[in-house]
Amino acid sequence: MKDKIIIAALLFMTSFFMNAQKKEQVRTLPTQGTEFVATHFKDQKIKTIFKVPSDKKHKYEVTLENGIEIELDSYGKWKEVEGNNNPVPYSYLKPATVTYLKTNYGNRRVVEVENGPRFIFVKLDNDVKLQFEAEGKFYRIYTEE
Repeated sequence: MKDKIIIAALLFMTSFFMNAQKKEQVRTLPTQGTEFVATHFKDQKIKTIFKVPSDKKHKYEVTLENGIEIELDSYGKWKEVEGNNNPVPYSYLKPATVTYLKTNYGNRRVVEVENGPRFIFVKLDNDVKLQFEAEGKFYRIYTEE
């Protein structure tokens, strides 16, 4: 009897976690997301769009044909752009951030950008991760401690 209860509990937990990670492939993004991709990734075609449950809402995971992955919130606002060995454009960043990158790291490629609640994180192809304030001002070289 005890074994049956344990097995039932394990099956319940497994189904719960599988449903929590369920991705739904969709054909469209919210308007803001569609405009973001069309503006900043105009040379790339969308390969897949998944709608994924996240916290209280959902998010969108967009994969382009060249392997770049874009994460958008439920409204279509960008949260993360990951290059997967490809340089990513960064024209969507604040002008101060773009100027800092071109001036100080002009010979480096941006391979990942994360949009946090207070900071923007930019990872370069030499694994240096830069932290910028929301308005675009350089804050520091970021090291995970």
